[in-house]
Formats: sequence, structure tokens, C-alpha cells
Amino acid sequence: MGMGKKTPKKNKLAKKLRNRRNKMVFKPESSIPLRLYNSGRMQEAETASAEELKSNPDNPTALYVYGLLSLRQGQLLRASEFFIHAIDVKPKFTEAYFELGNTYHLFGQREKSIECFKKALAINKNYLRAWNKLGIIFYELGRHEDIVTCFKRAIEINSLDPNLHSNLAYALINTGRLQEAENSCKKALDLNKDYAPAYRNLGAICEKMGAANDAVSFYRQSLALDPEHNTHSSILFDLNYVPTVSQEEIYLESLRWNELYAPTTLTDEQSLENDREEGRRLKIGYLSPDFCDHSVSYFIEPVLRYHNRENIKVYCYANVEKTDVVTQRLRDAADEWHDIWGMEDTKVIDLIKENEIDILVDLAGHSKGNRLLVFAQRPAKVQITWLGYPNTTGLKALDYRLTDAIADPPGEADKLHSEKLIRMKNGFLCYQPEATAPEVRPAPCIKKGYITFGSFNNMSKISTEVVRLWAEILNSVTNSRLLLKSSIFANLESKVRYIKMFEAYGIVANRIEILGRLPKKEAHLDLYRKIDIGLDPFPYNGTTTTFEALWMGVPVVTMLGDRHSGRVGASIMNHTGLKELVAESWVEYKNLTVSLAHNIDKLTELRGSIREKLQQSSLMDSQQFTKTLEGIYKEIYLNGFSSKK
Repeated sequence: MGMGKKTPKKNKLAKKLRNRRNKMVFKPESSIPLRLYNSGRMQEAETASAEELKSNPDNPTALYVYGLLSLRQGQLLRASEFFIHAIDVKPKFTEAYFELGNTYHLFGQREKSIECFKKALAINKNYLRAWNKLGIIFYELGRHEDIVTCFKRAIEINSLDPNLHSNLAYALINTGRLQEAENSCKKALDLNKDYAPAYRNLGAICEKMGAANDAVSFYRQSLALDPEHNTHSSILFDLNYVPTVSQEEIYLESLRWNELYAPTTLTDEQSLENDREEGRRLKIGYLSPDFCDHSVSYFIEPVLRYHNRENIKVYCYANVEKTDVVTQRLRDAADEWHDIWGMEDTKVIDLIKENEIDILVDLAGHSKGNRLLVFAQRPAKVQITWLGYPNTTGLKALDYRLTDAIADPPGEADKLHSEKLIRMKNGFLCYQPEATAPEVRPAPCIKKGYITFGSFNNMSKISTEVVRLWAEILNSVTNSRLLLKSSIFANLESKVRYIKMFEAYGIVANRIEILGRLPKKEAHLDLYRKIDIGLDPFPYNGTTTTFEALWMGVPVVTMLGDRHSGRVGASIMNHTGLKELVAESWVEYKNLTVSLAHNIDKLTELRGSIREKLQQSSLMDSQQFTKTLEGIYKEIYLNGFSSKK
């Protein structure tokens, strides 16, 4: 009984002491270190924090400031310890949770980071910084619907920030909700008519809608407001989609990019540090943002695996934002692997020089995630571009570009490249099919009684001109159907838009089947069982999609264009022994496709023979292709090069 009476008194006393201590900890003077920090007086902030902690080692504000100072100095572990201590003392310290989340993010521990941001929001649901940063983390994880939720919530808190509307637009683009994304961009521009990111997002929207000309226009508006080299790269990439833009115009724009962003490069003499020895084991470096489940992986993986390790040492520099199982396979195939995502250009350059790379190979060109400014400083003796981008980079520090005589015919193509073109006799591609690919099925028209055309290409390539020609083909083949598949069709809005485009040319909706991304690769490939004839877009052909169709026994009709991006299909068909599927004009493309659709015997014969043709072609002879590639590397290494083409 006596003990029971004393307990409440002890509890009251403890409560009073805690209250007194809390008052002491949170007295106004304790915010001095933070005010000093926020005003940029870092040394004074550190001194003030140290003084606070002498009198009270559990002062949460001083601990928090020490954490911020440690974070600035890159001392992540120390910073996290200070933030955790501050939270232990003050459990509802929103800012400390936020900065701890930032610290975990820098550690690469995204799940822990998300947990911290959510705890900050549990304390203050209107904490804008946490919603914004949570959206960024979800972007890195590819959780696009969650990104949309975060930025919508952030806009509810502050609807006057154009950055939030633009971030929401970016998330909506990746979920295929293009109209909503466009509306968000317009809201951002209503708030700030000179907000460059909103124009960039409008460019991305137009690109996904197959309106490359409009995309280029918006990218140019963004570039005028913010001269950012990646936006200029987006312009160059999209110019390849526009049929009215000549190769000469693309070439001149590429040279302009070089003048703006990479005007100075090291001289040949400065870069020749390694000895040119006949029997020397060459160090070959491959740099790419696409060492993951990306089209580039189908063509680089067999090369990495078949390099002769007696003559070649393989280095991979991975500028990969989101790694996956393919990344791990490629990592296993390399001798040395370096993750360079988020690494400053100067540090990447130092790393390549430290590795003493003899030949550095770019696998991105002007595509997303490129590191062309690394190549601009010539960290390797010889520099080559290959795969990833279908044109000249304009970068004078890149010496060579690998191609073939069909994709880039000798003569005019040489004049319109800043790189010297090296034409591989048996094609510039080496394909590795998906290991889980199903067996070839009979042509579906045999059972269904009608022809199904199909394309699984990026819809950026399916412009109004392409839709018009495909509609003409559908109108010429009675009861025929068209199957389209692309990640953009995850959203109903995008499906409806393309159905209306075909309806404008007389094709009723029930003749068009539109599908979004499938979760498993084998399911994607098995879908080819529903297609009789593949249709290649123009002026930007498919590459991986064409190989996939052929591997599944589906003939693909392609049109020979006036530049590399429009001649890859012809290169693939010629090297597979299927040059009869190559048309040289709009009329010939239509006639060839319609004729094939009416020849069931020919379709049946092709269905049963194409996979074998591809398998026996030079395009899948990985060992010989890699041997040829190594011969090219050795020759240009020993015979020198000139950066003036």
C-alpha cells in the first residue's frame, strides 16, 4: 500500500523534471547554432553548437546542426548518428527525420530513407520538403503512381510553386497520362512563363505522342531559357524522328552541340600516355547508362562474354540509375566494374585515367543518361561510339563510330559525321535473344482467317505519317487487324488517342488492339504468336523489336531511309538473308506488305524458317563478331588515329 502511494509522487516529480529539462533544451538561445548555420556562418555554427552541447549534451538543435555540418562534409555515418541522437531526445523532431532520410538516401538505403520521410510526415502531414523528396525517391525506384501521389499532395500544400507542377507532370508522363501532364505543365507556365523544366516536359509529352517536330520546338524553348547540354541532346535525338529534317541539318546541329558544351579537348600528344606495343593486352572500357534491362544489353552482353581475356581486359563504367538482374549479369561478364551514377565528370575522368584505358567506347550517344562530357576531355587514347544512338554525336573528341555499309553507305555519310566511320563487313550488331523465349508458333491467320499486323515499337516512332501508311495497308487487306504494344499504353488516354488517329483514316476501333507493358519478358515475346506480319516504323526503324519479331518467326517489312536510323531495318534484313522484306519507297512498302498478307504459303514458309536464318547469320555469331571487333580495336590502337576528320 505504501509503495503504491509513493509511485504517483515519483511519477509527478519525474514529469516536472522532464518539463524543466525540455524548457531548458528548447529555450530560444538554443536556436542560435541553427540561425548561424542558415545564414551560412558554418564555423560559428559549429562553435555555438559545441558550446550548447557542453552545457547540455542532449540539446537536440545543437545535435541537429552538427548533423547538418557533418552532412556538408560528406561524413554520412557521423551525420546519421547526430540526427538519430537528436530524434531520441526529441521524438517529434520533423527536420531531423527529414535530414536522416536525406543521409540514408546518400548511403543508397532508399527504403530507410522512405521510412524517415514518412515519419516526418506522420508528425507534420504538411511538411512540403518531405513530400517533394519522397517523390524523388519513388522516381528512382520507378514507383510512378506513388510519385504522382506525392506531388499532388505537395501541390495541395503549395499550389504556387511551378517546380511542383512540373515534377507532377514528369511523373504523369511516366504513367502515360499525357493530357494530365500537359495540364500540369501549363499550370507551371501560368505561374512562371519562363520556367524551363515545364517546356522540357512538354517536349517529352510530344515525343511520346509521336509529334517529334513539336517536341523539338518545346526543347528549343527550354534550351533558350536554360542552356543545358542534356536538353540539347534531347533535341538531337528527336531530330532523328522528323522526316523533313535532313541528315545535314542533324550534323550541323551536332557540331553546334560540340561548340557549346565541349569546345576544348586535349591534344593527341597529351592523351598518348600508354605505350603502343604489338602484343600488349588492351584495356577496353565500355561506358553506358543502359547496363540493365534495356535494348543495348541484348547487343553488348555477348561481346562482354566472348572477349578473349588473353588479349583484352574489359572495364565497364555503369551510369545506371536503377540496377536489375541484367545489370548483375553484365557485371559478372566484366573484368572490372565501376558504378558511376551520380559521380562528377571530373571523378569519372580521373577513374578512367587511373585505369589506363586504351580504348573507351561510348554506348549512348545523345540518348538519356549519356556522359559525353566525360569523353570531351579525352580520358582514353582512342574513343569510339557504338550502339545506343543512331547518328553522329558531333563530339570531336570521339574518333570513330562503328556501323556498316548498309546503315551508313560510303560517301555522303562520311561527310556528315564528326567521327570516322568504321564499317563492319557483316553488320554492326550482334544479337543475344532472351533465354526464356518461347518456341515459334504457326502464323495466327491460319486459324483466325484474317491477317494481323503488329508493332511493339516505342510509340515515339509512330508518327502521323506512319499511322497514315499503316491505315492504308489495313484498308487494302480485308478484315485485317493491327496489334500495338508499348509502355505508354498503360494509360487509357494514350490508347484512345491512337485509336482516334487510325479512325481519322477510316479504321474502326475494333480493328486495333492496344496493349501496355507486360510484367514478364516471356509473355511479351509470346505475344508475337498473335502477329502475322511486323510493321517497321520510319524514318526511325526498330532494332531490338525487329530482332525479337524475327526470333519469334514474324517477318518484318521495313523501308530504306536516308540516314542510319532509317536504314537499320534494311541492315538487319540483308544480313539475315531477308532483303525481300526491304522496301525503298512508301508505295513499295505498302505493296510489299499487302502482297505478303495475301500469300499465306509464303507467310507459313517464313514463319518456319526465319528463326533458323537469324540463328545462322552473322548477326548471332557472337564469337566471330567479337573476334572481328577485337581486330578493329587492335588495328586502330596500333596504327594511331587523328581527331581531325
